[in-house]
Amino acid sequence: MGRYWALAALVGAAAACIGPQPFACTDDAQCRLDGIDGWCEPERFCSYPDDECGSNRRFESEAPGDLGGECVDMPGTSDGETDESTSQTDAGSESGSDVSDSGDTSISDECVPFDMVRGGVRHTCARDVEGNLWCWGENLFGQQGPPRTNFIVEPTRVQGVGPIVAFDTSDHTCAIEEGGDLLCWGRNENGQVDPTDELPVLEDPLVIADVPGEVNSFATGLETTCASVDSELYCWGQILGMPGIEATAIPGIAEPLVAMQAGRAHACGLTEDGRAWCWGDDDAGQLGDGGGVGNGEAVPVEFIEDGVVHALDVGSDHACAVFDGDDGLQVRCWGDNSVNQTGLLLGAPVPFPHTPVGNLIGGQYGPLTAGIAHSCVWAGDEGMFCWGDNSVGQSQWDPTIDWLDGPNAVALPFETSSEVAMLSGGGAHTCLLQTDGTLDCWGCNTWGQLGAEPRGCEPDDVVTVRVCARG
Repeated sequence: MGRYWALAALVGAAAACIGPQPFACTDDAQCRLDGIDGWCEPERFCSYPDDECGSNRRFESEAPGDLGGECVDMPGTSDGETDESTSQTDAGSESGSDVSDSGDTSISDECVPFDMVRGGVRHTCARDVEGNLWCWGENLFGQQGPPRTNFIVEPTRVQGVGPIVAFDTSDHTCAIEEGGDLLCWGRNENGQVDPTDELPVLEDPLVIADVPGEVNSFATGLETTCASVDSELYCWGQILGMPGIEATAIPGIAEPLVAMQAGRAHACGLTEDGRAWCWGDDDAGQLGDGGGVGNGEAVPVEFIEDGVVHALDVGSDHACAVFDGDDGLQVRCWGDNSVNQTGLLLGAPVPFPHTPVGNLIGGQYGPLTAGIAHSCVWAGDEGMFCWGDNSVGQSQWDPTIDWLDGPNAVALPFETSSEVAMLSGGGAHTCLLQTDGTLDCWGCNTWGQLGAEPRGCEPDDVVTVRVCARG
């Protein structure tokens, strides 16, 4: 399938990126020339495969200025030639990671233990046990805070933030500090950090003052930010295709959401009694109510029988939940199914979470994640199962096929020495956090989103990393 490590997986197919006029793209799906798939580069113009370039990518001839027809410079490259000796930009942090392809489980006593992890589009962030926030990978949008750089390979502590009690990250990052302030920073093209500021990037953490009350939970999507405040739901940024919307109350639900996750242009949350609600775009059935159209108010996810949702996560245009129903715990997914990210072999979007994924029923299902276009769940003694996009080994770190057609048991790249506390899927990578604070990541590593060298994003280059941050 396609290369979902970039912004491609975040949207559906759109107009082709062809001349003669330059076309300002927003995602990979818009870049297609003479039947060849390309990439939407950070400069917002398309490139296409060219093995004469060190990056194997060349800007379209109609790209403006000095870009037209030139090789793309990937992180750590110059004039199209790779320089793998550049492990990180000048980020002002001493840190490191242990890399292993042999399953070595050693971790230095100097490594900082983590207790929370979230995968962004092309970066990763984790909170340590003292409440400090660490990030690594792409930093083009300042999503790791200042100084803004192309990328940071090794885990680096975010300055000016913390201690924090919670955080979430996409192409922008938000965190709640112990004092109760909600801070956000990073990509702001749609006002998802600050709708009143026209700057496309805000790298300095900004206190969000437009939410009138105590924040229960919050989520950062690609185009929006949402927060449950007291008994009301607010979102800002791009809402139903309209960018620059200031903090706006979302009707439909009048009780706190204790957990929330956001995708490309929709979000979902859980109430204290285990009911799931979603709002936003619904072109692929991602709201789970069968409506098929975008909704500016929160709607309940329609399960076929009564039950309680114990865990919920949202991908680009799909969502998955651990549901406790008539037959005990089970995993259910809904929304976009273009690469089987719902785990159901229907060949079409899934409008309702009515069918358990594969044989994931009656087990002990705990941590769950929905990456951009893949999904994974930890099933206790049965281990981990993943399904969906596997084009760069993000679902099954030893890739043999482009996508997994249902729940596949995954042999972990490292042994686990304690309980699994959390899973988190990013654009094209996956991370597993254990209760003893160790963190393993695998998949695409072009931007250093796994936390160590070597960088690469081809199936033959899959990197597995036991992440180590040194304070």
